[in-house]
Amino acid sequence: RIRAATAFEAVAREWHEIMSDSWTDNHAGYVMRRLEADAFPALGGRPVIEVTASEVLDVLRKVERRGARELAHRLLQSMSAVFRYAIATDRAKSDPTRDLRGALKPVQHGNFAALDEKELPEFMRRLSTNDARMFVRTRLALELLMRTFVRTGELIGARWEEFDRAKGDGARPAGRRNRRREHIVPLSTQVIELLMQLRAFDQESALLFPGLG
Repeated sequence: RIRAATAFEAVAREWHEIMSDSWTDNHAGYVMRRLEADAFPALGGRPVIEVTASEVLDVLRKVERRGARELAHRLLQSMSAVFRYAIATDRAKSDPTRDLRGALKPVQHGNFAALDEKELPEFMRRLSTNDARMFVRTRLALELLMRTFVRTGELIGARWEEFDRAKGDGARPAGRRNRRREHIVPLSTQVIELLMQLRAFDQESALLFPGLG
C-alpha cells in the first residue's frame, strides 16, 4: 500500500487534482492526457523517490522521436512539478528533472504571416465575400475571432446558451475560463448578424461549431 501511494502516477494524479482548481477544464484535461499517454506507461508504477533522470529522459526522447518537441518540453514541465510536489509531501528527496536542463532539443518556432493594417480592409472585404472560396463556417469563425478577440479554443467550445441577444453579450462559463471569474464579451451588431448566419446552419446543435468541438 505504501508503494502504491508513493508511485509516480499516484503522486501525479494527486498533484493534478490540486492544481486543477486553478486551471481551465481544457488545460487540466490536456495535462492529464499528456501524462497518461507518455509518462504513466513507463513510470506510473515506479516509486517517485526511485525515478532517475535517465528514466525521465527516455520518456521525453520517445516524445521527441515523434517530432513533438514542444510537447516534450511541456511534459518535462509537468513532470518537474510532480516531483516538486512529491518533495513537498515528503515522498521524494530531489527533482531528477533538474539534471535535464539543456538535454532536450530546442523548440523551433517559425515566423507567422502577418497582415499590415493597410491590408486589413481588403482582407475583410475578401473574407465577407468569400473570395477565397473557403468553407462557410470557417469564414464565419475567422470573422468572429477578429470581431470579438476571444481565444480560438473559447470560440470552438462556445455554446449557444452562453449568448444573450437581449443584452447583446456572451458569457464564458466557469468550466472554460481562467480563475473561475465571469468573462463577458460584448456583441456588436455585426457579430450578432454573423451568429444568425451561423445558427441557420444548425438549429439543433448546442455548440456553435459542432464539427470542431
